[in-house]
Amino acid sequence: MASWRWRGAAGWDGFTSVLGSTPQEVCTVHDALVSFNGPAGPSGHAVKIMTDNQNTANIINKGAAKADACYTVAMELLWSCVEQDIRLQAEWRPRTMNQLADYWSKIAEPDDWSLRSSTFRWLDRLWGRPFDIDLFASHRNQHLPIYYSALLHT
Repeated sequence: MASWRWRGAAGWDGFTSVLGSTPQEVCTVHDALVSFNGPAGPSGHAVKIMTDNQNTANIINKGAAKADACYTVAMELLWSCVEQDIRLQAEWRPRTMNQLADYWSKIAEPDDWSLRSSTFRWLDRLWGRPFDIDLFASHRNQHLPIYYSALLHT
């Protein structure tokens, strides 16, 4: 799996945030399909994505060149669709038709909090590595590989 990820209101991880909007949007499509997977999910169905990014629509409909920054993201999306038997199609919409969704996509999570890394390390040394799972974390602030989050993180 690739090392890029979007996590809903939590925002992009450090690596993904430098990729640009097109790989981020293709990644978001992938994560949305994964999050809806299940008995009532998109498996075995046609799914239409509406986007205000023409490059995203072109990559979903036609693919990406190996040299393109979106190649890895596009390949993961393609294989997820193949594995789930999803027929994916994208349709471009002008940004003026997407203003509300665009606004909400930029809202940060105000309740995202965590111990300072230095405090966590101090407790870790003090108590002799008792921690297995970081509770109430996100992909941006977890202190352990295993953590619980209110937001999807595949």
